[in-house]
Amino acid sequence: MSTPAQSTTRVTAIVTICLGLIFSVGCSDDDDAFVVAQAPDDDGGPPDDDGGPPDDDGGPPGPSTFVLRIENVSDTGPLPGPISPGVALTHSESAPLFTVGMADRGEGLSAIAEDGDPTSLASTLSEALVFDTPVDAAEAGPALPGSAYELTFSAEPGESLSFATMLVQTNDVFLGPGEDGIPLFDDKDAPLAERDVTDLVSLWDVGSEANEPPGAGPNQAPRQAEPNTGASEGVVRRFTGSSHALPLPSALIGIDVTETDGAYTITLTNTAPTSGTLLSPFSPGVYVLHPSSVSLFEEGGTASAGLETLAEDGDPAGWLAELTQNLGDGSANTFGTEPVMGGDSVSFTVTPTPETPILSFATMVIATNDAFFALPPSGISLLSGDPAGPRAADEVAAELRSRIAIWDAGTEIDQIPGVGPDQPQRGGADVGAEDPDPTIRRAANATNIFANISDIIDVQVVNNAEDPAQFNVSIQVTPEGVANGFPILTPVAWAIHTSATALFTSGMPASAPLEALAEDGDPAMLATALQADPEVETSGVFGNAPFPPGELINFIVTPTMAFPILSFASMVVPSNDLFLAFGSAGISLLGPDGTPRPDADIATDIAANLAVWDAGTEQNESGAGGADQAPRGMPNTGEAEGNGQVRQLPDGVWVYPSATESVRVTIRPESDS
Repeated sequence: MSTPAQSTTRVTAIVTICLGLIFSVGCSDDDDAFVVAQAPDDDGGPPDDDGGPPDDDGGPPGPSTFVLRIENVSDTGPLPGPISPGVALTHSESAPLFTVGMADRGEGLSAIAEDGDPTSLASTLSEALVFDTPVDAAEAGPALPGSAYELTFSAEPGESLSFATMLVQTNDVFLGPGEDGIPLFDDKDAPLAERDVTDLVSLWDVGSEANEPPGAGPNQAPRQAEPNTGASEGVVRRFTGSSHALPLPSALIGIDVTETDGAYTITLTNTAPTSGTLLSPFSPGVYVLHPSSVSLFEEGGTASAGLETLAEDGDPAGWLAELTQNLGDGSANTFGTEPVMGGDSVSFTVTPTPETPILSFATMVIATNDAFFALPPSGISLLSGDPAGPRAADEVAAELRSRIAIWDAGTEIDQIPGVGPDQPQRGGADVGAEDPDPTIRRAANATNIFANISDIIDVQVVNNAEDPAQFNVSIQVTPEGVANGFPILTPVAWAIHTSATALFTSGMPASAPLEALAEDGDPAMLATALQADPEVETSGVFGNAPFPPGELINFIVTPTMAFPILSFASMVVPSNDLFLAFGSAGISLLGPDGTPRPDADIATDIAANLAVWDAGTEQNESGAGGADQAPRGMPNTGEAEGNGQVRQLPDGVWVYPSATESVRVTIRPESDS
């Protein structure tokens, strides 16, 4: 690890910046908040005026001045959103900010990756420079799509540049080069010419906060209530993620393009078996060639009757009829006759003209209520140049992949992906309740159905009227839970024990027995561990098969004065590693004198402590439709949920954009400006 004392950099900075979130970073009114001081040459004279050639006395080259530009280009990619203020520094030793495969150093990188706040890292690394004000902006803040940060800095021959800036629509992901940084000089110690260095930049997971679906997680900036609010990775904690979020389109649909004599064949492939984040067919769809003056729909507007039918029921016929009447010189048609299942493909061919160069298409994500794949309303052009000619097929394919999005039609209230009873694979046509937000928008639903657990699952523990020493325990999914078709509960492992033991500890890694129950619904290991625990009086497993929604789970326990506490655990199905339980401490059924506590007091404790918990052992997939979720996947087959180490994305479950779909990074010597 390179410390400030070990660093050979000669760049220093006076940083004036106040603590703040990425959307409210406050700074000094001083226009010269960031001052770069050049070090003197070895001969004690002033710095070279030209920033590079050797001094007249034949000494080594002096420092050179460069300009770093980080431009937000995410509006053309699958995850539009801000990038945050960040830090940059020059270095001659490797890994000044992080070491791949090691835990974060606690110097402030996690504050950038989680909250977009560079102040901690800047104060720890005295040689670091802060960039926090976008070009042409009046004050510090995030760089929105289309804007950029620029930073002027000095460096000595042999030094490289590293930087870090948060990809805001994530939990703890930052953009930056690898451990070696970005080279600044050639092998003759001359400053490298202006160049695009985006290919040296990657997305990195700092490993400090549990990942949620990109662009939809409630603990992601800017949705989080306050800094550092997300759960730690890889530990047992209450489930706070979204039960309704959808993955990025690239996790569900692949796009390939060929071109022959001006005709383009577009092939759409259902990639769900490969990505596994959400197993969903997509429907027959509509494709259109149209002039730039025509849009298929309006973002923020309301869906037409035809779009509603496609988005809710996967039927493109009505929308095709509407579009045909309003395209002018354009043309429209449908593709596919049956849902496109995992691994299957569907193709269509179009021939653009100068009058109708724009391609648009749409198809439903069937494991939803009203979500559909589509390009932005303006579509993309298949022609370029003057006179207009066909674009290269690989260029068109790249733009289609980066610009396709999942849209919410706003016509039907969202249910859990893959299990909602009003989704086409279960319900009839047009059967869901109306969406309270009727606007067409990008799909980003952060609802957590388990936030108010008593609305979904009813747990009661009451004194047994026939034997006061016993308590009846009942667990049942409520009618509201049944209406959602979720969840199913597995056999219940339970124990009567002392305060000296627990089924799990919140904030700590799950035990192997708890992992087996939470991932695969297998209580056997946990039951064996409980039987061998001297702090457990009695224990057992109730049931030998999953309990469908609405079925009553009912068993009897007998606490004693020495063993007064009840704990239980049951896996929530479908999920990756969620389980129903009281908190770590369980619920005491007896008072200090050994007498049964009143039912009302026990009910109060249940209300405060009952939750759906995330074991932190397997990456959560989308809703109830992931390939690795029980009962679909084989035991213990899902991706691990992080290990607290800095690592390169993607993480194997949620599909993130590439660095090139997020930023464009250039470096130029100041003399080139």
